[in-house]
Parts: sequence; C-alpha cells; structure tokens
Amino acid sequence: MSKLHRTPLVKKKKADIVNFELLLDWEIKLEDGKNIEAPSFSHIEGGEKILSELNIFLRLQRKARPRAYAILNYINFIAGFDSLVSKSSLKAYKVYLDKKKGIGVNTKADAFGHCIHFLEHLMSSEVIKKEERLKNFKRIPSEATPTFVEIATRDSFFLTTLALII
Repeated sequence: MSKLHRTPLVKKKKADIVNFELLLDWEIKLEDGKNIEAPSFSHIEGGEKILSELNIFLRLQRKARPRAYAILNYINFIAGFDSLVSKSSLKAYKVYLDKKKGIGVNTKADAFGHCIHFLEHLMSSEVIKKEERLKNFKRIPSEATPTFVEIATRDSFFLTTLALII
C-alpha cells in the first residue's frame, strides 16, 4: 500500500486592486440610484480624487445614505474655508459640531465617526498624507426603559388595588 504524501498548499499573492471611478458629475453615487449632488467638492483641493474615493468608500457600506450626508456636511464645512481635507480641518469640524445646540452627543459622535472612518480610508488609499487618528466624542450610555413590573412595584396605588383584587 502506498503512503499518502501531504504537501502544504502554495498560496498565490493577492492582487492589488486599484479602483478608478470616472467622474462625470459632482455627485455622490448611491446603490439605490438616487444620487446626491455635491458641488462643494469642486471647491476643495483634490476634490475629484476625494469624491471618487467617497463613491468607492460608500460601496462597501451597508447604509450609505446617512454616511454620505455626514461626510458631505464635513466637506461643505471645509469648502466654506477653502481648506484641505486633513486632521486639522477635522479638528475644526469637531469644534463646530461641539458648539451646535440641539444635537445630542451620540448624534454628534455618529456623524463625526463617519468622517473619521472616511479620512482613514483616504489615508489608506494615499489620497491624503497619513496622520494620527482623532478621538471621537464620548457617548452617553442610554438608560433602559423600565418594565411593567418595575413601574408597578414603584406605584403604591397599583399595589393596593392589586391587593384588593386578589
């Protein structure tokens, strides 16, 4: 009987994937076909590359529309100052968000987190230079909704009524 010879599998090197998105209009392309107009990308340096990377970045996201609007608000903020997409402009945007009234801390943290992830994507694709990651807002833990039993045990009227019924 011949002996079985086991040899390790030879792994092939992974191919480098280079994404290229042809930019025809200043639009953020979403999978549902409803594109978002984004002319503010034309007012920032390297806006074409950043917009094409945003379209690539949003392809991988499960819920792309809220992320797109959060990032678009950041880009609109930058376009107002003719600034670059960088860590310093993201710091300024964080201060801007922090001063906004009527928005909860968790909502600010969500929007700012989307911008942080997009900047990390831009750094990994070498559109902007690599910089240290910024910290997000501290979230406030949400309180659990009380159950019927908890509400009932706190209410003395309910307890006396229940005792009379039983």
